[in-house]
Amino acid sequence: MHTTTHRNNHGRHHEIVEEADSLLQRLAHSSLGEEAQALMGKLREAVDVLRATAEEAQSQVKSGLAATEHAVKRHPLSSVGIAVGTGFALGYLAKTLCRRGD
Repeated sequence: MHTTTHRNNHGRHHEIVEEADSLLQRLAHSSLGEEAQALMGKLREAVDVLRATAEEAQSQVKSGLAATEHAVKRHPLSSVGIAVGTGFALGYLAKTLCRRGD
């Protein structure tokens, strides 16, 4: 489920960048004043930064996922123990917080 959500978000981010890029290309071919041209230049820089940031984030996520998979494969019982412990801790925290709200 998390991977599917990540893929959907990545697809949407890519779609937004492509839409912005397409819009900027269409605007570049129209006759605009100097202020509009300057704004377009800034928007182009922002789109380029967004694209680079998205690519870097995607690379970091892939790297983190690979490291996690490697750790789980090397230490499966420890991974299960950590997951169970985390589940109990979160369950206890949720129970405690719900009681405070009553």
